[in-house]
Amino acid sequence: MNAESAKGHQLEQQIAHFLGQHRYTVSTNVRVPGRSGAVHELDVVGDKSDGLTSFRLVVECKAWAAPIDKQVVYKLAAELADLGAARGIIVTPSVWTA
Repeated sequence: MNAESAKGHQLEQQIAHFLGQHRYTVSTNVRVPGRSGAVHELDVVGDKSDGLTSFRLVVECKAWAAPIDKQVVYKLAAELADLGAARGIIVTPSVWTA
């Protein structure tokens, strides 16, 4: 595992722990088939249910040395649409491009 992969794994674990503390059922590195038939690998998935409603949060973790660009945002938006998921966030300790 290279340094960037190790940082990414550590970031995923930190986010999973945070969501777990807020009563989410958490999974990491989940492979989920979308409506299109494409299989999406999701870094962190948090599920919460109150018995009447369910909520799924998809988290994309990017611990890159390079700035995060709009392609990462577009990719997550496409995955959410294909999965029928309502909410997703991108977490990074890096910076974003303009």
